[in-house]
Amino acid sequence: MENDVCAILALHLRSRRLISGTHGIGAWLGQVTADDLRRDHWLLIYEAALRNGWPIPGAAAAVGSSDFFGVLKNEGVSFYDTRSYNRPLNLPGINWSLRAALGVRKRAILPGAIIAVRTAEPIDYEQLGGDYGEDDWSMHLPEPDYEDDIPV
Repeated sequence: MENDVCAILALHLRSRRLISGTHGIGAWLGQVTADDLRRDHWLLIYEAALRNGWPIPGAAAAVGSSDFFGVLKNEGVSFYDTRSYNRPLNLPGINWSLRAALGVRKRAILPGAIIAVRTAEPIDYEQLGGDYGEDDWSMHLPEPDYEDDIPV
């Protein structure tokens, strides 16, 4: 896996035990050094150095020995938020399916790491495709001022 964003997502999922496997996600990097922070995979190395359980060999030492990345780490700068989440999708029949899976339990973690909680309050679901076409993304650009153009 040579895409940093995919590797970061995979490391996050593995740290939360949402995926398993024996293959090292960052194994293709090998042992990293501070010089690697100036190359293509700086983001993966830096984010792995910030977190326990994201095994990129040498990442913590590389960031610690870099003047630039060391300052970022000491200031608590991160480019990936592990606490971010999406609102659940309103899928047809989801409430019935979740209630059936819960049975008599009030809450449970269902297969696929789905957290289900029996509640009387309505859940704030995201409508699948509900946000498409509702925003005005048109740009309002001023008319060009041709008087300032340089003649060719």
